[in-house]
Amino acid sequence: MNPLRPHAQFELGLVVVCAGGMMDGYAFTAHDQVFATGQTGNVVRLALATSLLDSYSFLRYFIPIVSFVMGIILSRLVSSRCFHGRQDQMQSWVIDFEAITFAVIGIFSDYIPDFLSDCLIASCAAMSFENFRELGQGSRYSSTYCTGNLRSFSEALYEGTFGHDPSELRRALHYLALIGSFFIGVVIFVGTNDVVIERSAFDDGLLISVTFLLARLFVDGWLSGGLASE
Repeated sequence: MNPLRPHAQFELGLVVVCAGGMMDGYAFTAHDQVFATGQTGNVVRLALATSLLDSYSFLRYFIPIVSFVMGIILSRLVSSRCFHGRQDQMQSWVIDFEAITFAVIGIFSDYIPDFLSDCLIASCAAMSFENFRELGQGSRYSSTYCTGNLRSFSEALYEGTFGHDPSELRRALHYLALIGSFFIGVVIFVGTNDVVIERSAFDDGLLISVTFLLARLFVDGWLSGGLASE
């Protein structure tokens, strides 16, 4: 498989970031108010639980942190041992893994305890964070949380405005679109959960699974004419 063209990398990033917003909204609203993607909130709550000697809360926030670490390690192992560093193949594997994982969570949500769902979601978030970084033309982004993208947006906005660089203003718009995509992912998740999912027999993890399947079309070059020539 050939690498993606820069514009297709950006469009893939929009879909993956949207899924990241859905994952965070899903974990927080449906699974014990634990953050799945960025682990800073869990570290803060872990410290609070430690200071209060609250063993239940300690485990509640410690387990997703460990799962995030294990997701990174598993991702690196699969990439180096199975795909020998081929980013396109690894991205396809990650998307397939996450689509299947969220489909299983969605279908069997009544039988999967919250702590196990949190582990799976945090591991998936780690894999997305590890494998979706390149925005094209040397730009990098965060696929599962907004802080890094906000920093990059601010830097590009400064360079574009005060340095009179139109290309930096375009970069700023790209990062603003990524932040908006994360925001929209949360909004879509909550709205769909309230209107559709509560009336069905399945959990809204299926919506995240479908979003990753959409991302698969970008990786395979079916959307955007995304494959670059060798």
